[in-house]
Amino acid sequence: MLATNIQAGKRGFLIGGGASINGIIESGFDFKSLEEDEITIGVNKAYKILNPNYLLYQDDYIWEEFNEELKALPKTTEIICPHYAHGSGDPRVTFFNAIMGTANLPPTFNTPVGTKNNAGVTALRIAYILGLNPIYLIGIDLRPEDAHPDRFNFHKDYDKARQAKVSKEKIALFRKYFLETIEELERVDVHVFSCSKVSTLNSHIPYIDIKNII
Repeated sequence: MLATNIQAGKRGFLIGGGASINGIIESGFDFKSLEEDEITIGVNKAYKILNPNYLLYQDDYIWEEFNEELKALPKTTEIICPHYAHGSGDPRVTFFNAIMGTANLPPTFNTPVGTKNNAGVTALRIAYILGLNPIYLIGIDLRPEDAHPDRFNFHKDYDKARQAKVSKEKIALFRKYFLETIEELERVDVHVFSCSKVSTLNSHIPYIDIKNII
């Protein structure tokens, strides 16, 4: 259920789609270990490695191509997306009011959430509204060299023509949006850490090996 501060006082793990996730798995970490005691927000196909508490998508492609997989998720996973995305009428999907612009943190779910055309940025803002603190980012790599159909995601499920549209310029823009949001979070004493060793965000926020905190 989406409610402001419903997870206050708890730490949160935001799981993106970056290729660094494969390295974390290869190091011996089991993402399902997060399911019992932690609050997790998965982005797009993060459900391939665990059943998150919240699964966010905002690209209609995700719903159109993988809606049967989304519907098969356990009821403990709340599927959420912006009001303008596909999925309308499906009882599994909870919608929130969204706006493409604004870099400002939304204080409650009564305020439109700025998506910046990036589901990871949106998920970070939603983690804040839920009251999560600290927030650990996993698979948020944002490396220019990953602008390649075979390297951008930890999985190979997306159409390669779609993946080829991810440019170095777009990755740089996504990084800018993340940093803007992180800086706003720092101003309200919400702490953000990276659990991806290769993330370009590590020049701004501390890196922590997830095996040392679970």
